[in-house]
Amino acid sequence: MKKATYAFIDLENIGSLKKVDLSRYKQLYVFCGPKQDSLTLNKIPTCSFQEIKIFKTSEISKNNLDFHICYYLGKFDVLEKDEVSFVVISNDKGYDNVISHIRTNGRDCSRVGCNTTSTVKKESEIDIKIQSVINSLLGKEVKNLPKTEKAFKNHIKSHLGKFNTESNINYTYNRLKNNEVIKNRLSQLKVTT
Repeated sequence: MKKATYAFIDLENIGSLKKVDLSRYKQLYVFCGPKQDSLTLNKIPTCSFQEIKIFKTSEISKNNLDFHICYYLGKFDVLEKDEVSFVVISNDKGYDNVISHIRTNGRDCSRVGCNTTSTVKKESEIDIKIQSVINSLLGKEVKNLPKTEKAFKNHIKSHLGKFNTESNINYTYNRLKNNEVIKNRLSQLKVTT
């Protein structure tokens, strides 16, 4: 079963939904500023998401929309199942710290930037690095896997290079714990946490 993905769209930042592939998301939460009076969609997919909800702020102030999006990211992080992933659609890198914080609990959360011609998932260096750590562990034989949580985190730390923050280490570890292949291998080893 495909994992559900919720999109939190900063329309003030990206300007239009014409650049967003709506078919990738189960639910869309579109955040509009007080000066945005219309909404134009890209091709509407059939039955690929459950709802579009529009939040329009009435006040003009710096980062007002950003704070609303962060509020809802936190709210849904608490309310939704761990399998639901979040994507913030914005070119604003100011969301990256909040996204990093949400990831520390193991939730898949990222930011997607839009250029002027198409939707582009700007896979950050950290996302690429984290995936390479996961792939390196998936390629190891069971007997060669780290045997404790500390050993796993040290392995992750050694592979993250300049990205070896506590937040990224914990996020990667939680993603590994939730990976079915790793779970099966760990159960064979009886890893202690």
